[in-house]
Amino acid sequence: MRCEQASEMMSARLDGCIDRAEIALLEEHMAGCVACRDEWLRLQMLDSLLASAPMVEAPGPCGSDGSSPAHADGRAPGPSSAVRR
Repeated sequence: MRCEQASEMMSARLDGCIDRAEIALLEEHMAGCVACRDEWLRLQMLDSLLASAPMVEAPGPCGSDGSSPAHADGRAPGPSSAVRR
């Protein structure tokens, strides 16, 4: 197994989308690959951190009529519309 494949499998494993045989292959690869073992630990920590974060409701639209704000010419706002100081 290549590290790229292992990385994809790590994400799938966190999502519960791989079977026991695939888990065994991943663990076999990580047993001999320090870089992938370190990546797995980082992914597990990140997953745990995100799982413990509180859920918040997304803010509503910015426009007073419920629409997204846009420039007078119809362009969507972007980095170029930022106020320069």
